[in-house]
Amino acid sequence: MKMINTVSNDYGTPATPDRSARLGAADSPFEEWVDVSLHLEPALGIIQLSVPDQPGEAPALLMYSDDFEAVLRAAAESDGRGVWCAKYSKLLIPSTHAGAGNRFFTLFQDDPAESRN
Repeated sequence: MKMINTVSNDYGTPATPDRSARLGAADSPFEEWVDVSLHLEPALGIIQLSVPDQPGEAPALLMYSDDFEAVLRAAAESDGRGVWCAKYSKLLIPSTHAGAGNRFFTLFQDDPAESRN
């Protein structure tokens, strides 16, 4: 039985630019995790997800988090890289510290602070 590695998009078939560019769409009933670059705007509380090494070729996603400060700290430690699953709106930011574990964050397209008002 082959295990699926959810920390990268290596599932036994090579990633294609087209597949990696679909940050917001999964084309199967199973989870699809896509490697992403992270850019955070602290003044606006926005998390931008984009395909690494392909700036401008794929649309970036602008997202929000209930715990922006935790995402900011985790992204700084991971050199601005993560793995995104659109099906569950989850961002995985791998830890660079041995034994620290990986961090998962739920992201939203609308600002959660505004939706509570």
